[in-house]
Amino acid sequence: MGRHVRMTITLPSPSRIPKPPEHGGTASWAPHVILTPSVSGELPLPINPASPISPVISPPIARRRRNPKSSLPVREKRQVVVAAMGVEVCVKAAVGHPDTLGDCPFSQRVLLTLEEKKVPYEMKLIDVQNKPDWFLKISPEGKVPVFNGGDGKWIPDSDVITQVIEEKYPTPSLVTPPEYASVGSKIFSCFITFLKSKDPNDGSEKALLTELQALEEHLKAHGPFINGQNISAADLSLAPKLYHLQVALEHFKGWKIPEDLTNVHAYTEALFSRESFIKTKAAKEHLIAGWAPKVNA
Repeated sequence: MGRHVRMTITLPSPSRIPKPPEHGGTASWAPHVILTPSVSGELPLPINPASPISPVISPPIARRRRNPKSSLPVREKRQVVVAAMGVEVCVKAAVGHPDTLGDCPFSQRVLLTLEEKKVPYEMKLIDVQNKPDWFLKISPEGKVPVFNGGDGKWIPDSDVITQVIEEKYPTPSLVTPPEYASVGSKIFSCFITFLKSKDPNDGSEKALLTELQALEEHLKAHGPFINGQNISAADLSLAPKLYHLQVALEHFKGWKIPEDLTNVHAYTEALFSRESFIKTKAAKEHLIAGWAPKVNA
């Protein structure tokens, strides 16, 4: 006759079960369940690979030994531990407004990637003018963004972070084909040079126009996005930079992207109207405040 094992599960009180992350993201949140093994060392319950609950074997909490004279099975007390391993991102807070999302285009790139992939995350705003000690411990150089994928390891650099996110959450894919990966990559540096320029004849405006024209030609042949019909990582990198370009140049120089670059205009409208972009962009006044010290230096 088969041997039966009775299992008792002790759940923590509802007040001690951690809540799912409150900031951003729409994907489902699932707890992790830890079950202690049976006397034989085998997990007494069947494991469904498709289940969002992940059983992890831990040492037994308590046991009742079988009475040699009794035919009753050994009974064990097992403990269920609920834990949420959340994704965290440290990003720049607005200048003078530490509780408001700031103007860092590299931080927005990471947030856009998480939003497009529907990954739940907690956003931590960092006052870069008054960096807290706990932040400097995880980011010794004091730079944002930094990313924790739920394993306690903090990763800097938006290039690295977005690659990690792509590998960990491959659906939907945001991979840009290698031949298109560098499209528009020089626009941001040309924009900064032109924005800070005090000499109208130094060629900085022409250099920016050359890069925007190259983007126009690419979108005309391959658009509406850099990789055709589907948005990709290259778009999510370029979108915040084009937003900065649009807002800052109009404010500080009264300059706008030429109207004849019709594909570039359609591209920015498509990017800026996405739900992910609206949710993660800085307000125009905070973006202007962020650039003002650099322009006036």
